Amino acid sequence: MDRGRQVFRKSCAACHRLEDHGHAVGPDLLMTTDKPADWFLTAILRPEPGSRGPICRVPGADRRTAARCPVCRAAETGVGITLRGAEGKEQTIRRRDLESLATTGRSPMPDGMEKELPPAVMADLLAYITSLRPIRPPDRR
Repeated sequence: MDRGRQVFRKSCAACHRLEDHGHAVGPDLLMTTDKPADWFLTAILRPEPGSRGPICRVPGADRRTAARCPVCRAAETGVGITLRGAEGKEQTIRRRDLESLATTGRSPMPDGMEKELPPAVMADLLAYITSLRPIRPPDRR
């Protein structure tokens, strides 16, 4: 499990949190640890497209992109939108400063994980994740 834990901390903790390590940007993996290893493999290598990757354009001379994938909406109010990116860094943009807000239609999971994590390393990661179980309250019947 230690090898898988180290892989998680190096390759996944920028956007996921487990065992008090990492950042809660992506889904809470602890709530999915009851899934089989092949479910995680598919989620890592072929994630479903989602609407979690907003792109905000703000006016300015360079018309730069203020935020890009992988980010998710952390909060949204009538006044502004707060985006959370890798390592939990948040950026708030006032609605009046937004030129446009759209989603990428892509998963925020980085491309190329199969190149970064060869089969043996991926197996260690999957063994670690699936070894954890969510803490559930005791049944009080």
